[in-house]
Amino acid sequence: MKMKPLVLGNSALSLEEVEQVAVHGRKVRLATSTRTRIATAHRYLLGKARSGGTFYGINTGFGLLSNVRIDDGDIEQLQVNLIRSHAVGVGACLADEQVRAMLLLRAWNLCQGHSGVAVATVQRLLDFLNHGIHPLIPEQGSVGASGDLAPLSHLALPLIGEGRVRFGGKVMDGARALARARLKPLRLGPKEGLALINGTQFMTAIGTLALLKAEHLCDTADVIGAMSVEAMRGTDAAFEPEALAAMYEITGGYPYFIQAYGKAVWDLAPRSPITAADVAVAAPEAERELAVGFFGSRYERATPADGAGGRAANLINNS
Repeated sequence: MKMKPLVLGNSALSLEEVEQVAVHGRKVRLATSTRTRIATAHRYLLGKARSGGTFYGINTGFGLLSNVRIDDGDIEQLQVNLIRSHAVGVGACLADEQVRAMLLLRAWNLCQGHSGVAVATVQRLLDFLNHGIHPLIPEQGSVGASGDLAPLSHLALPLIGEGRVRFGGKVMDGARALARARLKPLRLGPKEGLALINGTQFMTAIGTLALLKAEHLCDTADVIGAMSVEAMRGTDAAFEPEALAAMYEITGGYPYFIQAYGKAVWDLAPRSPITAADVAVAAPEAERELAVGFFGSRYERATPADGAGGRAANLINNS
């Protein structure tokens, strides 16, 4: 089923929305209110740039050169040079889905209207998403909390017609991809180069997709565990809420992930005709005591939590 475009407005992005855009190719557009907010901040920044004052990142150098005033005629070139000078990543390139997550997260960040960029700059990030133009971004080169400057510079280069991208299954120059998509290279205004690369969307994108994959693996493990109990003619008695509560009391605090995993398996396979038939054969109280105390015989086949639960523990406790 085709998804409606994701509208970037006032609300935060959910993990599911990042996955829909990055992995499944959902289209993205800007809300009217978002365009207004971005344009208002951009006008304010242009006013400052034309006021004759000195403002960091607008008409000064960067870092140790922050005390160097840049001539008005060189302001655009300053932003281009900033991106070029930081596009020095090395190693293998990110997967397309990771690049798409970066594009979305950077666009959403700029949508807040605090960076002073033009609406056209944010829209071009969305154009890349919607056309499937994926900049080639090396895996290594970020300086971490000080900013993903190198990866984001590789992301920004194709916006101005430079760098390399993957488009239509082929690797090509950024300028060629723009021409094929009938897009023009951006001309960067004051502070726009800095706004494009000063962020942490590289690590955020990779971390978000890793968490989503871990959640999918845990869900899959739950399903496999529930089906394995049935396939091996185990019993679901060990997963009943009363049995799990008794285990917690008897053991003086059974690990939380066992409780969580047991509940997941119980919810996935309620009133299974296979496990119900097996339970009916046994003496209910004796079987339940065995389940609570030792997980022996058939109950060893009913406790996949010991295998999958440990892998899920950190995810459950830290997400």
